[in-house]
Amino acid sequence: MYGHSWLTAQQNVTSDIAPLLVRQDTPEKRFSNMLVTLKAFYCAGQKNCLLNVLSLGKERDEIKALLKKDYDAWCKALCTLGQEAGLQPKEAEVQAEHFLVTVQGGLVIQRLTDNPLTFENCMAYEQEQFFQIL
Repeated sequence: MYGHSWLTAQQNVTSDIAPLLVRQDTPEKRFSNMLVTLKAFYCAGQKNCLLNVLSLGKERDEIKALLKKDYDAWCKALCTLGQEAGLQPKEAEVQAEHFLVTVQGGLVIQRLTDNPLTFENCMAYEQEQFFQIL
């Protein structure tokens, strides 16, 4: 049951990734909008990371397949955004993967330390790094 409700919520946040591919806004605006969506989805770092979800027992394989699909779509959107911001394709891929790892790592460390600012600080740092490549 828990896995199903989390997947529904995950699919909602994944659908919000699509605006990253719309070229009507600047890369800075799209990245900032994505961060707002992430912070809302993860309740400023209070919700579960993938590590918690992937340890759900028998639902694990189904959940993993859906999460992998979402991860791939998100990574592709971030790669496209990075390239539009001026990165070479390989560097855009590395930066996209780094960002996604930072999101999940920030959630884990926030849970470990009970520091409510960990996730927010990670996202602020990532935004600063993204703006530096522009």
